[in-house]
Amino acid sequence: MKTVKVMNIVVGDGIPKLVVPMVGKASQELIEETKIVANYGADICKIVAMPNTTTDVLTLLDATNEMRIFLLIAQL
Repeated sequence: MKTVKVMNIVVGDGIPKLVVPMVGKASQELIEETKIVANYGADICKIVAMPNTTTDVLTLLDATNEMRIFLLIAQL
């Protein structure tokens, strides 16, 4: 089986990893979900966003930085 490295997580090696899908239409929804998921020790968060416009896509990309901060803080 091949392995895949996502940041510091190696998928396909060692114990099974916990991947949590986060679904939302707005960046604020995804940020709120991130705050909840961060407390449960997910290894990988999969963002499933359904933007309506290009502006929404750019807003979601900006929100990923804030989401990453919440997840990094939870690892400390």
